[in-house]
Amino acid sequence: EAIMAEEDPMVEVVDDEEEDDDGSTELSYETLLRLGERMGDVKTERWQLKARQEIDKLPLLTFTTKMAEGKDENDCYAKCLVCQFKYEDGDSIRILPCK
Repeated sequence: EAIMAEEDPMVEVVDDEEEDDDGSTELSYETLLRLGERMGDVKTERWQLKARQEIDKLPLLTFTTKMAEGKDENDCYAKCLVCQFKYEDGDSIRILPCK
């Protein structure tokens, strides 16, 4: 909280830390909420920075109807298993590493 107060003088520093019997210090729920608001969604922001690099690592194929011949209609070479739409000739598809 001291750091938050240094960055924003309008932040009121309240001593809402509680000490447990074992000597550990815990922040109150309100303090954690304020901290979360200041930090933002770190996990999502971090993934957005890395997502394109990770997606580009996946093999890319151009779909042809020949790829789906003899396959079950629910096969990953016949339709997208995420959105369930059938592929059309010329669609670019990424091959996921799961089997």
